[in-house]
Amino acid sequence: MRSLDGATQAGVMLGTPGYMAPEQVRDAATVGFAADVYALGSTLFEILTNEPLHSRGMAALVSTTAGVDGSPAIRRPERTIAPELDALCVAALSTDPKRRPTASEIAERVEQFLDGDRDIAKRRALARAHVESARAALASGDSSQRAEAVRAAGHALAFDPESRDAANLITHLMFEPPRELPQALRTELVASEIVTQRRQSRVAAVSFLAIVAFLAVIGSKGVRSWEQWLALGALTSVMGLAAWRLSQRNPVSNEMLFVAAGNAVLACLLSRAFGSLILVPAVTCVMALSLMSYPQLVDRVKTVLAVVVAAWLLPVCLEYAGVIERTWLVTEGEIRSTSTLVEIGGIRTELVLVALNVGAIVVIGLFANALARTRRDAQRTLEIQAWHLRQLLPVAPETIHSPT
Repeated sequence: MRSLDGATQAGVMLGTPGYMAPEQVRDAATVGFAADVYALGSTLFEILTNEPLHSRGMAALVSTTAGVDGSPAIRRPERTIAPELDALCVAALSTDPKRRPTASEIAERVEQFLDGDRDIAKRRALARAHVESARAALASGDSSQRAEAVRAAGHALAFDPESRDAANLITHLMFEPPRELPQALRTELVASEIVTQRRQSRVAAVSFLAIVAFLAVIGSKGVRSWEQWLALGALTSVMGLAAWRLSQRNPVSNEMLFVAAGNAVLACLLSRAFGSLILVPAVTCVMALSLMSYPQLVDRVKTVLAVVVAAWLLPVCLEYAGVIERTWLVTEGEIRSTSTLVEIGGIRTELVLVALNVGAIVVIGLFANALARTRRDAQRTLEIQAWHLRQLLPVAPETIHSPT
């Protein structure tokens, strides 16, 4: 500030508020070169954040003497601010003049940044901090913190691509399943299982429709028991409708147990058509394969097997005990099988039996092949992910393998 005659008056404060150093505001007589460094820091701060360090006007004098956080990254976390420039700003804006770098040091560090010469030590320190943050989140045991651990480990590797600690942590997070799945991941897995269940339910609905068609064919041969024929047709139709309904909405595991029970009753009724020893065992195997592939029943294998085996054994035991009419008989040199449902005999029956057995073989083979292909594709996906991870991380290739 100057007097009317153009001369600087004694005791008058010199400088622009907002760019003046704290010591310049308090006592202009003590000002040295460090005040110019503070002004450079204020300018760099404004360039990085697109806003001034202090408020404009005389209000800046108050915040200057009180002190503000000189970190651009903290002021504007949404902006991608290089850690080197952030640290340089903090140092240049220190309230202690002795702790500020010189102007030449600032120029050198800015030039290093512009030349692409990153501050390796600073980046490694930041990487270590992120690794510790990731480990703390993982050690908390809180499943909701696992995503935070993954993000922190990723940031650590981004700051220091050669960090083995970060690489090992990422490998652990990718290939070691958590004790408790995070809620977001559980939701995604359930959605995936629902897609699988709906697809399988549509296939099951078509299969039950095929059984209805089969009943129509054998019905034209001559029905011996209309009660059994109608019961079998009604149950098959109900099961087909239930399967189609399951393909349109989200089921629960208890509903799938009712489906398993319905299949068991169907197997019992089918045993009356050709006997318990012909065709029915193959059909029962198809039922077991289908039921145990449902996501809701995959962990209830003992229950499903017990239901299916009981469905086949029950008619056998009841027939053997004489409770119901026998459909099979083992004598010397031969095994006889009869039907209590329809009249059997002749070339037509033989062709039907051959066709049904071939169909059962094909269905079981296709089902097993589908399971094998699914497993193969999943294993290949894991191996491909592991290979890409080996190329990305600074870890010996043999130390990263996909889970088997």
